[in-house]
Amino acid sequence: MMKLNKEKLGEKVESIANDAKKITGNISGKTKEIVTKSKDKVVTAIDANGDGQIDIEDIIIMGLRTPGIGIDRTEFIKKEFSRKHYY
Repeated sequence: MMKLNKEKLGEKVESIANDAKKITGNISGKTKEIVTKSKDKVVTAIDANGDGQIDIEDIIIMGLRTPGIGIDRTEFIKKEFSRKHYY
């Protein structure tokens, strides 16, 4: 087995550390890219009104588009106004 002097050993360790830094930098960059793409896809899927934000308006629009969800307006108005004694 070859013996390394302190200087050669230091150079070898520094080389390994630099390689590890490059690898972790690449992994970090790829991870950030994947997370950004995922976030963008989620926003695109949920952003029903197309304004680039997820807000209550999007939730309402999605609810109205969902089959089986409906509101009996007459019943709703009677119920709401009777609670507040306006009816």
